[in-house]
Amino acid sequence: MQASKDTSQVITVSVPLNSTIVGGLVTRRELRIPSDLIFADFYSRMCAQMDLNPDGASIGYKFHTDRMKDAPRQLSNESEYQAMMQEMVRRVLAARSRNPVLSLYNLVRLDLMVWGVAQFLWLFCTASCDSYPSVQAEAGW
Repeated sequence: MQASKDTSQVITVSVPLNSTIVGGLVTRRELRIPSDLIFADFYSRMCAQMDLNPDGASIGYKFHTDRMKDAPRQLSNESEYQAMMQEMVRRVLAARSRNPVLSLYNLVRLDLMVWGVAQFLWLFCTASCDSYPSVQAEAGW
């Protein structure tokens, strides 16, 4: 009788920090996680690391061999998660010297957050523009 192999591998994940802060310096932290985590556990852990609310979060990923200009792949359900983990396990097993890294991304667009702040300032200035001429001048209104 042959003993069953443990197919779980340790995956290196690069997680962005400060990705929800407009104008903030985004840094990265590398975490090592087992490949046999279930999707819900992985998603909640990564959202906690990225300081995101899991209910409104939108996470994407890239492999270490993807180009910078390539858009991140969406990670939103169990099947996408399983495909991502299978590919990472394949890459870990095939690696000779360089450890493969999975990079996560916050897909909520920061430019939309900035647009929301600009809209707020515009509404604020139109409501009381005589009281705050410096804000109106900085915004270009």
